[in-house]
Amino acid sequence: MEKNGSIFLEVSETDKRAKMIHLTAQSKQQLKELHDFFNEIDRCLLQGVSEEELAIFTLVMAKFHQNIEKLESEDANV
Repeated sequence: MEKNGSIFLEVSETDKRAKMIHLTAQSKQQLKELHDFFNEIDRCLLQGVSEEELAIFTLVMAKFHQNIEKLESEDANV
């Protein structure tokens, strides 16, 4: 990642054995663009969905997850 310009390393002032890892300006810009992109996707996907509908969806997905874990646990015991 350092070679491709995504990060740069800096030796710690308090512990010369340690290196601090920092994002480059280029990486920070890419991160911002990704963040903006996913915020736009979220906005588009949730358009017309109420808070109540989203809460119900979240509860149903959590139940699906619990049921899957239960099935996996039962399969492991067989």
